Amino acid sequence: MKISYHKRYNGNSAVYNQTISMTTEEYSRLQDCFNAELSQGLPRKREYIFTSGYKIFMKPLVKTANICFLNHTQLRFVNIFLKLKLKDRNTCLLIKP
Repeated sequence: MKISYHKRYNGNSAVYNQTISMTTEEYSRLQDCFNAELSQGLPRKREYIFTSGYKIFMKPLVKTANICFLNHTQLRFVNIFLKLKLKDRNTCLLIKP
């Protein structure tokens, strides 16, 4: 797993300047944990909020053309699950075979 800061653009003109590269197997494990958290009704949801101003917006991970663009709540989950020290910025996952 590798973190880079190359800019990537999604189809809605948003700039994602933090990328986590991972293998297909790592992405599958992350997605399984993510779906398990969603099915339990977000028992750890307080961990996904930095301040009271943020709202929980947890939705399933969607991969398109080997890239998965994350919202900030998903980013916080990935940060906790993978035990990374990610910056609070637009982040995407780059899935490599």
